[in-house]
Amino acid sequence: MQEKAHFCICSTGKELSGGEKQRVVLARQLAKYPMLLLADEPTGTLDPRTAKLVHENILQAMKELTMLVTSHLPGVLHDLTNRAILLDKGEIIEIGKPDEIIEMFYKMTGAICEGKVESGEPIIILRDVKKKYYSYSKGMIPAVNGVSFEVNEGEIFGIICVSGAGKTSLSKIIAGIMEKDSGKVDIRIGDMWVDMTEKGTDFRGRAKPHIGYLHQEYSLYPHRNVLSNLTESIGLKLEPELARTKAMAALKAVGFDENMVCGILEKTSYELSEGERQRITMAQVLIREPRSVICPACKSSNIEIVSAEK
Repeated sequence: MQEKAHFCICSTGKELSGGEKQRVVLARQLAKYPMLLLADEPTGTLDPRTAKLVHENILQAMKELTMLVTSHLPGVLHDLTNRAILLDKGEIIEIGKPDEIIEMFYKMTGAICEGKVESGEPIIILRDVKKKYYSYSKGMIPAVNGVSFEVNEGEIFGIICVSGAGKTSLSKIIAGIMEKDSGKVDIRIGDMWVDMTEKGTDFRGRAKPHIGYLHQEYSLYPHRNVLSNLTESIGLKLEPELARTKAMAALKAVGFDENMVCGILEKTSYELSEGERQRITMAQVLIREPRSVICPACKSSNIEIVSAEK
């Protein structure tokens, strides 16, 4: 734990994972010892174990002080609050004890049906992939250390680990965004295997148009509406009617209700919640119809549990 703290203290923002950045920002606020702490999704990007530890430290630091917490995650309310409210469409539905509010939230959202998919032959193969970072003050830091696995076509393959353990670095290596130090990454495009370690249009450049990558730190063009963000802003040149049809299908695929889709298309990012922005960014990836999609931390604090499951 002390080594990890020293690493964060000596690092710049670009060297930290999304979860590490969130903890550093939270520590900055706690160090002020505020009379009132307003915590909007304080631990949403963290793994459950780290989130639990952070919740305990927040309670210790804020003892006898006032805190207002907002979260999509029921566990945050359970750990941190004494009293809670349930909001729906901007209106208070209920006020009460956290456990009572959480139970009402689950009843209001309803059950999610479980789905299954058939998987085919391997489409991604990793063999002994390694990636290290070097720093004058910290020396060698292993981010990915000898990772090997296969992903089959049509399969939803998960990588789970604590915050800062290397999942984003590994995702970027697979997508061809980050160089590895050693090992092998092959992706199948049709009947041809592409070596992602080799640069050029016949190698990595051939595969990248078929790979969708949802960045952990995403953004939308702020002065363009959602329809533009889903089409011309990402290089899709389509006839207006086809562009609108594909955009509507992509929005439905990321959980927007049919009666919401038309209204969402005309909004700018300023008019959307953070969770809606993240789902639209996912729609940007899906509308290109890639063969493979890589999503580091695709279900985060920005999407409440029901929308994430959808």
